[in-house]
Amino acid sequence: MVIVSKWAIYTLYLVVFVDLFQLTFVFPFIPTIVTAFYDKSDPGAKKEIAASVALLSSLAAIGEMLGSPILGWLSDKIGRRPVLLISTVGSAGSAALLAYSSTLPLAAAA
Repeated sequence: MVIVSKWAIYTLYLVVFVDLFQLTFVFPFIPTIVTAFYDKSDPGAKKEIAASVALLSSLAAIGEMLGSPILGWLSDKIGRRPVLLISTVGSAGSAALLAYSSTLPLAAAA
């Protein structure tokens, strides 16, 4: 059995907390962000906004589903610390890109 220090465990807990906080903090703002992409005077805009919010939420879940095994494999190859640091910076960059996106494709890429 491998002995792991308490600080390593606390660091992992902190990284997971920050990642989940970032993910759950952004979701309530997605409708507001998406609404800015559409003309609100259009009668069909509500349906398009709802579909776009569903699309962005689904893309986020699919990204997590596809990224988790890749990051797990990568952490086995190069270690947990670099992968956690890179993925945390990537999550922050993705949130910033989503916040400042001006089109739906750019928001989807985030």
